[in-house]
Amino acid sequence: EWMVASGITTGVSPNRFAPFESLNRAQLITFLWRQAGRPVAYPDHGFADVADGSYYDDAVAWAAAEGITNGTGPATFSPAQVVTRGQLITLLWRRAGSPGGALDAGFVDVPEGRFFTGAVWWAKANGGTNGTSATTFSPDGPVSRAQAAALVWREAGGPAP
Repeated sequence: EWMVASGITTGVSPNRFAPFESLNRAQLITFLWRQAGRPVAYPDHGFADVADGSYYDDAVAWAAAEGITNGTGPATFSPAQVVTRGQLITLLWRRAGSPGGALDAGFVDVPEGRFFTGAVWWAKANGGTNGTSATTFSPDGPVSRAQAAALVWREAGGPAP
């Protein structure tokens, strides 16, 4: 409800959010961009797989310029790729300025040195995630649209719709 009321999502069709469908990278970056107020006038992102004028083109340009995404390769963003839990939490962490200081989150599947490690520790310390169990985060697991909505909502402080 909060995401719709805030203009972050319009769903997959009128009156349909599709909570159990997987979220792709284009959808996620668009959610974050809309939440940021739909900023424009950023330089070209340089990703060959992001078509000019696509619904997520401005969102990717914003995220790349702000250091939120590096893509999945030197010239690829992979917009249709399903988002993993590690990717989602990392994008949220980068958007927050990559804050440090959090200690180990206690998840056995979040070893030191991975691209998502600091992000998961930060999210756990700040109430952004409880993981998929008391001891696992499942960083390589796919993210459903409902899970993404919950994580974005929590990161925003759990505002009322």
